[in-house]
Amino acid sequence: MWTQFLDAEGESYPLVEGEAGKVANYMRSGGTDAISEDGITAFTLVGGHLVPCNCELEGSALSPSGLY
Repeated sequence: MWTQFLDAEGESYPLVEGEAGKVANYMRSGGTDAISEDGITAFTLVGGHLVPCNCELEGSALSPSGLY
């Protein structure tokens, strides 16, 4: 399910050193596995990269309304 959750066709964005921890803390405080700046494209943290993800995946606990 994890590989289906990740959007392999989307562009990932590397974070500068130290930012991944800040993003992880932000996501943890919101109780979410995905964040979105515009409410349309969702990203999850994989290592030191923000990777697009599919929050509408059937069976996923995430949904667009659950983005933080």
